[in-house]
Amino acid sequence: MKKILTLTLLMIFLTSCSFSSPSGYGQKITPPANVESPMFGEWIVKKTLTQKDKKVDNDVYSELLTKGFKITKDYFIIDNYYWNDLSLKTKLVSSNDYLNSVGAKLPQIISGLKNELEVFSITSKSKLLCELTLLTKNTGLLDIYGSIYEVSKKSSYNNVNISSLKPASTISFYQKSMTNSKTGVLIGLKTPDNDDNANNSFKYRTLWISKSNDQLNPILEIDTMIFPRKNGFWTLSEDIISKNNIRENIFVPKDLSQTKPAPVNKKPLITEQTLHGYSNGNILKEVTYICNDYISVKITGNAMKNGVNEPINKLHMYPISSLPYENSMSIEDIFRGSSVDFIRGEFFSALKTINGSNISFINADEQSQNIGITRRDSHWLFTGRIGYFINNKFRTLDYNLSVIPPSNIVFYDNLYAPLHEVKESIPYAKDAFSSPDNSMALIQTENYLYVYSIKETPFATMEIAKTPLAKIKLKDGESVIMSEWAGGEYVNSWNNFMKSYNPSKTLKK
Repeated sequence: MKKILTLTLLMIFLTSCSFSSPSGYGQKITPPANVESPMFGEWIVKKTLTQKDKKVDNDVYSELLTKGFKITKDYFIIDNYYWNDLSLKTKLVSSNDYLNSVGAKLPQIISGLKNELEVFSITSKSKLLCELTLLTKNTGLLDIYGSIYEVSKKSSYNNVNISSLKPASTISFYQKSMTNSKTGVLIGLKTPDNDDNANNSFKYRTLWISKSNDQLNPILEIDTMIFPRKNGFWTLSEDIISKNNIRENIFVPKDLSQTKPAPVNKKPLITEQTLHGYSNGNILKEVTYICNDYISVKITGNAMKNGVNEPINKLHMYPISSLPYENSMSIEDIFRGSSVDFIRGEFFSALKTINGSNISFINADEQSQNIGITRRDSHWLFTGRIGYFINNKFRTLDYNLSVIPPSNIVFYDNLYAPLHEVKESIPYAKDAFSSPDNSMALIQTENYLYVYSIKETPFATMEIAKTPLAKIKLKDGESVIMSEWAGGEYVNSWNNFMKSYNPSKTLKK
């Protein structure tokens, strides 16, 4: 009876609350672009704002873009060349966060922007081609191959005759890139720190793995967490703080392109645990996933709350821009509309599986934020967590969220073959990753991370090479928390940066 009453009260509370958290950081996914999409039409380039990689690709694009470009649901066109096999995705982003991350000398028009901007990602043949960010109905920013242009819309339409146009594959630099395929990946790894038994902390490292054609480049190891963002590479470090007799670690991101010290923020650092009234305890946070703009964190420990020692075991998502001032995201910050209702339904279904008497739930008011990204079935997927007491013993229940993470959180997560097929050739495989161009695969076993080439068979299917290009020893208990891919000329720029950052070790020459 007590369980029924508790569940009923909790359901009433959750269905009546807004499932929201402080705004200003979240990004929301929107439906795919349709025939009425504001990005469809003819655009002209007003000026170049940034040109990060002054290589032949950007020189060619700058010349072509002086003649404008066109976007339809089927084609992206620059001058007399077209890209087809398009995949179009759109997302809403915080205007402040986006414009700060771009780091360009932006036009005066941005002064009157609304709080959120619409960003369209255009992918051709599974490779990211460009992003178009709408500043107003007819103006925007085009980000293509690392260069950013201020653009304006000349006319709207969604049909184009390509009979007189040439495929992009006939452009000279494009042909060169097709015959000289380049791909690379930043792999983030987490391992328990066996030298810090008292606090059960973790160590992090980053691997840069890249290849040109079938030739593997030197694998570089960095003994900290490095991750890419729109304006360059960032690092994630940890600090230990104590407040209200709580000892806890915090994550501190740093822009590695900034040579000057960051301005001192005089705002008091108040973590969520302090904000929610915890005191006298130890709290440990560990990364379960990190990408360009977000981090998923598992939080465990014990602390006093309302005079009672309370266990802590939860998952949270944070925008990188909010750290170290923690501001966890709710499901409404991440999803919208029917997806939110669907996730609520999965939460209630999970509740029904909790059987027993004398059950009570912990932190019901935080339940909409008790979600994170974990690695499962060779994909980055959302996991929800419920904390509860049964007969005065603390338990947690994890449940899967059957929704695909928005592309602003997990941009690329495809695998050249299902994991069960991978295991047919590598029986000890626990996890697998493959590049967007299906030329390289990483296979994780209990103790090693293998690097393989992928080949296309005469039957247009993909198969892994028989012999690995490299075999990387994993540390005890080590797990993958990041997989950020680069292709084309980005591989050169990423490789140059990683070498300049003074890697602690070169694993393969």
